[in-house]
Amino acid sequence: MSEILENYKTRYEGKLNEVYEIVKTVEVVTAAKRIIRIEIVKNYTRGLPYSYKAKYWEVRHTHLQPSYPKENGKFVNSPEDKPILSNVEYPWVESPDPDIALMQALNFVTGKE
Repeated sequence: MSEILENYKTRYEGKLNEVYEIVKTVEVVTAAKRIIRIEIVKNYTRGLPYSYKAKYWEVRHTHLQPSYPKENGKFVNSPEDKPILSNVEYPWVESPDPDIALMQALNFVTGKE
């Protein structure tokens, strides 16, 4: 896949502004029982040397109220709670090495900075 992404600027000229490849995904549970997903992505946008960034997601629960379909004026589906992945903002992480980027990201999530 790397060859395809390395050449995205010529292959998809004017169609894609940025391209990232997820190279590591970890999920951690904090002491406060927050489930955080950390994705370490390889940034192809600037070219060589490639850098690695962290993207953060939190598993949250939301209450879904059906709005359709209806039969005889009543909802067919019942309300339900569903887990969703929500983007979470932590300080910027960027490194030439994916393992160092992951370590920095874990430090932010755990408050070690």
